[in-house]
Amino acid sequence: MTVVDASAIVDLLAPPDATRRDRLIAELPEPAVPWLAPDILMFEVFAVLRRHVLHGVLSNAAAGRGLRRLRRLPLELMPTSSLIPAAWSLRDNFSAADSLYAALALRAAEPLLTTDSRLARAATAAGVEVRTP
Repeated sequence: MTVVDASAIVDLLAPPDATRRDRLIAELPEPAVPWLAPDILMFEVFAVLRRHVLHGVLSNAAAGRGLRRLRRLPLELMPTSSLIPAAWSLRDNFSAADSLYAALALRAAEPLLTTDSRLARAATAAGVEVRTP
């Protein structure tokens, strides 16, 4: 299993370029194996796609396709409430949302796949195995 963050999923669903998407796909486990994520991932991906539409980065149709694909991804979503105690212990080095991804990766003893360089640096420093495409 692999813990995936919202940046990786957004780049998979609406990549800035095909090369980046291909590198990301190469890092993901087989779809038969669920990808782990805190349930906040759904909101974060929705918010980013919405922002991309509002700023003209992405068409409304492309964002809609991305949201439909999001629902079909092999995600195993963990309740945020179950991660808050561990995430709280990481509060000094992570944003609130990022601490949830790091806490889940630590709890599951699984790597974290992200395209967010700040999260990657902080997670590595916290002892999380990080994969970046």
